[in-house]
Amino acid sequence: MPLNLEDRRKLIDLLSKMPPFQDVDGRRSVLNAAGLEIFIPRVNFSLATEVFVGLLVSQLEQYGTMEATNEPALFSLLRWADDPAQLGVGDRSFVRRLLGLPPLTQPAGTPPHPPTPTRAVESAAGGGTDKIVILFLAASPTDQDRLRSDQEYRSIDENLRKSDYRDKFKLEIGLAVQVDDLQELLLRHKPHIVHFSGHGSTEGIVLEDHTGRASLVPPEALSDLFEILRKNIRCVVLNACLSEAQARGIAQAIEAVVGMSQEIGDSAAIAFASAFYQGLGYGEDILTAFRLGVNLIRRQGLPDGAAPHLICREGVDARSIKFA
Repeated sequence: MPLNLEDRRKLIDLLSKMPPFQDVDGRRSVLNAAGLEIFIPRVNFSLATEVFVGLLVSQLEQYGTMEATNEPALFSLLRWADDPAQLGVGDRSFVRRLLGLPPLTQPAGTPPHPPTPTRAVESAAGGGTDKIVILFLAASPTDQDRLRSDQEYRSIDENLRKSDYRDKFKLEIGLAVQVDDLQELLLRHKPHIVHFSGHGSTEGIVLEDHTGRASLVPPEALSDLFEILRKNIRCVVLNACLSEAQARGIAQAIEAVVGMSQEIGDSAAIAFASAFYQGLGYGEDILTAFRLGVNLIRRQGLPDGAAPHLICREGVDARSIKFA
């Protein structure tokens, strides 16, 4: 049951503000109450609320039909949320629309349900506006091997949070990214660094279509998009197999781009991302951070140390690019 970008964002925002999602015990109780116990070992309960909810919704979308209910897995979470004790008429009507049910009407003379309590959205960088924005984009189509993008995000988030310059960075996220989402996400977040976690091939990177299946992005069109929106973007990381050719195309406009010259396993991709952003978080330049990423792959004894390649725009020295 894939959602469009607007509905997904609204659902994640709605669920993230509900009290049960604010702590680990509450999150577990939601999955139990919704009949989604099989997902308990599959999710990371320690993530920031909005990230946890976003990854949970993405997993439920990708799972498909539950054998016990013969309905999409996401329906179980939506039915749990469709509760007058938790949501007002407007929010429940939105949930019911996603379920294919008729909307509710507010009875005459009935006081409106109090709004769901607002909260500060957690991020890797905290408050403030003068931040280096990292946009983490992930796509794991249902007809491709599942990737551990949630673990990759967590490793980046944790290493930034622990770094000397953690207050300089803000980590944003886009999940189950579709081709049509890219432009909107780049325009809305105005990132300085774009990180893609997903599948790739010699023909380009793979996003999702409206059904959740694989959709190849034309390489020339993607390079052109980054050229058009290059004002803020200084670095792009394509943490996807066989993405070097695409990286070289993007590097015609962007100062520094990382691509993979061969297939790369999940463990190596996570190791590279972890060390790369740890380096940036401690004030290292792009070249040093890149070398740290490659070195961690090798230190862990993984076979993919030759995969990452750093490509810079003509005339750019990676040692001159620092974010903190």
